[in-house]
Amino acid sequence: FSLTLPSPFPPLQIPYAFISMGNPQVKPEAVTSYEIGYHSTWTRHLTLDINFFYNLYNNFFSLSRTIDYYKQNEIFPGFPGGVFPKTIVSSFQNWGDGRGMGGEINLRFSFSRRISGFLNYAYQVIKNKDDDPSTADIDETNRERTENPKHKANAGLRFLCKNGISLNLLAHWVDKTRKVFTDSSGRTSLWPVRSYFLFNPRLGYTFWKNKAEIAVAVFNLFNHKHFEYPMVDNVNCPA
Repeated sequence: FSLTLPSPFPPLQIPYAFISMGNPQVKPEAVTSYEIGYHSTWTRHLTLDINFFYNLYNNFFSLSRTIDYYKQNEIFPGFPGGVFPKTIVSSFQNWGDGRGMGGEINLRFSFSRRISGFLNYAYQVIKNKDDDPSTADIDETNRERTENPKHKANAGLRFLCKNGISLNLLAHWVDKTRKVFTDSSGRTSLWPVRSYFLFNPRLGYTFWKNKAEIAVAVFNLFNHKHFEYPMVDNVNCPA
């Protein structure tokens, strides 16, 4: 890699090495989960599940960087030194723990043998316990991890005809998030990522005495474009 010196420095390309290294001392991320649930079959056509959880997270991963700068006069006479990187070593480390809590409710129903469906909703909140040393501009101590969506919802309907034709309609919605982003200057900030909605239909036909099926499925029918990571498209998103 190389850097081009800006004015008032003379025109010169300065090489530097970017090294990505593993870390044998890194411990795997771990979670201890406590969960309680309730299941009820109200009728032959309606079932309900409710679950609550509390999680303890340990050994979060964090990206660490060590930068070695050129010394004074090392590039050319009069160069001040400590301005441009000579080597950048990138690796991972463990930095802290967290806790999370939430729940889910799931409803399954069938109007008849040929029409059935489901509805479910999930909620979660995850908080850090410690500060991440790699994000100098953000204090993560007891901060809610906005990188994880709070709300998720799913719905589905299935229609089964006597002639072997079936139709599945699936809808999926995920809440907006705010993810940690480091810009080219090294400054870290929370950038918004939009919520998104997916609609996935599937049309099938069963034949050969129900031993074979052909189907056509469409993922993201409405062609909703979504970036999971902050991009230029998301800079002006509402918070």
